[in-house]
Amino acid sequence: VDLGYFYIGPDFIAAANPFIQINRSGFLVKAQGRPTKNIALEAEVKVGRSIDRKASLGGTQTDVQLMGSMNWQLLKNLTVSAQIAPNYFQQFGVGESNVSNDNMLYNLFVNTQHYVKGHLLIQSYGMTNYNTQLQYVDTSWTNSSTQFYWQSSFAFSEGNSLSLMTMMGFNRDDFAEQTADYSFFSQLSYAWEKRHWKTSLGGQLLREAFDTDWYYGLTSLLDVSLGTKAKITLDASCQIPRVKDRQTRFWGRLQWIQQF
Repeated sequence: VDLGYFYIGPDFIAAANPFIQINRSGFLVKAQGRPTKNIALEAEVKVGRSIDRKASLGGTQTDVQLMGSMNWQLLKNLTVSAQIAPNYFQQFGVGESNVSNDNMLYNLFVNTQHYVKGHLLIQSYGMTNYNTQLQYVDTSWTNSSTQFYWQSSFAFSEGNSLSLMTMMGFNRDDFAEQTADYSFFSQLSYAWEKRHWKTSLGGQLLREAFDTDWYYGLTSLLDVSLGTKAKITLDASCQIPRVKDRQTRFWGRLQWIQQF
């Protein structure tokens, strides 16, 4: 069982993780288990509250977020995984927010791995109803979105790897007579990993659905292990718009995990 604290800023963009809920801070409990040799289960409960009170009508919004995941190793080099969030913080518009039990967030993907001239190559193919709009704490579109993504990671040597992720989404705006549009996200990053720490740097290119502008981004991550049972994760990124009259976006994330 893991216990921890998390802090995710209101401007954090969770493009590569649909289950990160922004503008929240609080505590989490995580449990893991293996019912069989080839199946691993994980459950997580987050008790959080809003950081920026302006995002919630009537002050601070407090909620409990539930998440679950399963990893099933079908073959030696093939794994099928699923993540589900049965309830999720939902925002319908400015100043209107609540906890929704109607929109279920899912993420289904297949992982393969093999060696190329002695170097490990890992590839993932997935589908989710995650929408890039979720990075602004708006899950009201999850029933109108389908996202497909591909991620490849190539290990040059022990602890050094290059990763490329591309996500393409098809989105429908239910408030605009079923108007459809697409979203795009791509990230290329390099990671260094040692015994007690891991860091990565990367570049991004993205386009929001129903937005004609493109953004160029820089992202960084630092994981530090404190002994054998504690870990701190720091995330920081910025995105620069192609159009000069738009603002550059900055965000960050802090998470601490203590294992018992």
